[in-house]
Amino acid sequence: MTKSLFTGILGAGALALAAGSAFGSLSAGSIAFTGFNADNEDNLAFVALEGLAAGTEIFFTDNEWNGSALNTGEAVWKWTASGAIAAGTIITIDRVNGPALTDTVSNLGAVTWIDSTNRGVANSNETVYAFTGSVASPTFLAAIANSGFSAANGLLTGSGLVAGSTALDLTGGKDVGRYAGARSGQLAFSGYLPLINNLANWITADGTGDQSGAFLPFDPTSFTIIPTPGTLVLAGAGMLIAGRRRRA
Repeated sequence: MTKSLFTGILGAGALALAAGSAFGSLSAGSIAFTGFNADNEDNLAFVALEGLAAGTEIFFTDNEWNGSALNTGEAVWKWTASGAIAAGTIITIDRVNGPALTDTVSNLGAVTWIDSTNRGVANSNETVYAFTGSVASPTFLAAIANSGFSAANGLLTGSGLVAGSTALDLTGGKDVGRYAGARSGQLAFSGYLPLINNLANWITADGTGDQSGAFLPFDPTSFTIIPTPGTLVLAGAGMLIAGRRRRA
């Protein structure tokens, strides 16, 4: 083969390897919630279903979406990625209701409070939205509710989110829940959306007292996809060429 052909194969292999974690603008389904806790100090977990660049900002709020705007009176916080994050990675936000604003932490980023008027995740009639952009003009990525999407608790209408696909209703005023379904076996990360947002694949609890101990910490196991044959061939070709160059 000519040098240019070697280079072309190597470049294609690199692109194929990067495809599963390419960075881009986020939209509905770019992330999905995998953990919800409204007991004690409150916790959330979500999976990045696309690669997130260092510095990516995702906002969270439990203010209700009324179909055209977010209400006020509750809280808004921002998570900022501290480094590049591969698709499939689990991200946690812990102690949302900690005694001090600085108590709120994330395993892979920093949390900044935009509005701390009424911090904390309620154990009923609560919806948490994830979005990019701004409070005035949000682009919604995901939502999770524990008592249904409604005018009183927060709507999906006009959000671009769809229950069972990019949003999940835990129903019944659940205090805590975690995704317990498959984390491997899909050809694309988007294939996990209908699994994650299906209540049948969750374990939940509702009752008096603090039930979070049986759920925390949330499962940190990453989601993976099945490499396509083309990706394996191109990646293998790239490694073979690199090896030959080192021996030259």
